[in-house]
Amino acid sequence: MKYIVKFLPAFLLLLCVSCAFEDVVELPIKEKDGKIVIEGNITDQPGPYFIRITRSIKLAQTGETPAVKNAKVILSDNNGQTETLEFENGMYHTTNFTSHPGNTYTLSVTVDGTTYTSKSTMPSLVPLNSLKQVVREQVDSADILGVVPVFTDPVEKGNYYLFKMRLTDHDLDPQVFSDNVDNGMVNTRFIPSTTGFRKNDTVAVEMQCIDNPVYNYFSVLSQAYLNGSGGTTPVNPPSNISNGALGYFSAHTSQTKIIIIQ
Repeated sequence: MKYIVKFLPAFLLLLCVSCAFEDVVELPIKEKDGKIVIEGNITDQPGPYFIRITRSIKLAQTGETPAVKNAKVILSDNNGQTETLEFENGMYHTTNFTSHPGNTYTLSVTVDGTTYTSKSTMPSLVPLNSLKQVVREQVDSADILGVVPVFTDPVEKGNYYLFKMRLTDHDLDPQVFSDNVDNGMVNTRFIPSTTGFRKNDTVAVEMQCIDNPVYNYFSVLSQAYLNGSGGTTPVNPPSNISNGALGYFSAHTSQTKIIIIQ
């Protein structure tokens, strides 16, 4: 069977999709009621950048996790840049902070006298050249399709990638690659997901180049999702934040492309 891949040239579609990719992940955490949960992202795109701080709730409880509104949040880099973030609409955000690949960023969060810190180094950008569809498997003579992000991994070891996909109107679970497989080669792996794609599906893929601690965090999280335990079975990914906080802080590059399945 022959497939044709169409890319959407309209920048408005990319703009809509990039807005939909909010860097907030629902964390299937162990039952540690009242623990500080930090989700922080800084990208190579123009700011503002956002830090979300909440307190964990017991799995039996319902409703949104409560936002922490009284934190002192400071973002800095290895070049002397520093900014105290402002709280608005449930999140802390920067105003003038700038970013660049290769820089190391430090996040400091103080809540009720306890300070939580994290460092993340933004890798160099590895270009996402295109997306293509492939047949993952056949079920009852029907092709189950996957999406391959086409990029060339650098020869130097130690490259890590996070992929976030949006299928038409909802987000899929994030997945990670490392160059432990196919180092220095053009990628041919499709992005794992718990569901395949069908004709006329619109799939947006964001590719992030991430550092090793962030990869370790999302590697555990993605396996939980693929094993069917996302959001239901407790799991605490290895946080890169000090003092026992849950969550992650990531400085990464970001690229998004769209494909319509044919």
